[in-house]
Amino acid sequence: MGRLVALLLIVVTQCVAKRNATDVPQFCEEYVNCLNRANKKSAECLEENATAIVQSPKKRCEGATELHFQLQALYDERNVEVEACVREKTDAAAVLSSRKVEKCKTALKKSKRSVNSDWDRRQKRRDKKDRKDKPKSCAKEAKKMRLQCAKIAKCCSVVKE
Repeated sequence: MGRLVALLLIVVTQCVAKRNATDVPQFCEEYVNCLNRANKKSAECLEENATAIVQSPKKRCEGATELHFQLQALYDERNVEVEACVREKTDAAAVLSSRKVEKCKTALKKSKRSVNSDWDRRQKRRDKKDRKDKPKSCAKEAKKMRLQCAKIAKCCSVVKE
């Protein structure tokens, strides 16, 4: 009877480990996708800001715009490097505990839900907000997306390396 219980525990543990092992690449892939979405959003914000500065009569912020373009180029470079690294090493990602997998799934759900609801709210706000507030809210949304990506990154052991 004791052997049967031990065998059952071993089988259950292996099944859980296999399920978790298949979840890890999903989290790594979602992290890469999240980074791409956040980068795309920050590029949109940068375009909006650059357009607003060009259209303004004062043109005091041209130097700041150039710095933002350089920063965006760095984000682009980093994303390409991270994406290549994560895709290359996804198979070697560590197996997560079942508790960690559940936390990661929750973070993933929140990030997907948040992105969709933010987009809907943004559409409604566009009519109500001033042009001055728009770049600020756009930058806040991009920052929020990057923070959500950081939460997903904790679920992909490859990112830590």
